[in-house]
Amino acid sequence: MDPNFLYNFLREQPIWLLHVLSFSSLFFIDVFYVFWILKIGERKRYIAALHSVALFYCNVIAFTGIIEIYNVLMHSGAAGVFCGTVAGVTLDNWLSKRKESHRDA
Repeated sequence: MDPNFLYNFLREQPIWLLHVLSFSSLFFIDVFYVFWILKIGERKRYIAALHSVALFYCNVIAFTGIIEIYNVLMHSGAAGVFCGTVAGVTLDNWLSKRKESHRDA
């Protein structure tokens, strides 16, 4: 396999798709990061380890596109991390409330 496969593949894609990939990968980085921190706090090492693997793969996709191909992708990436943090914390709050309502029932 070509060691530059990801780089070459991403360079061939249209710029709008790279913006979508940049936003999406950084969005998911932040969501996984929120839950990674929570699982570490709960001392759930294997679940936290799986989150760290997901973080790594999202980072590879995001930063290959941003750093190696088009620096302008950092703007859609910044929007992705903002939205990902908001979504991750919102999802955690929703899941916490859902657990509490099931305990009360």
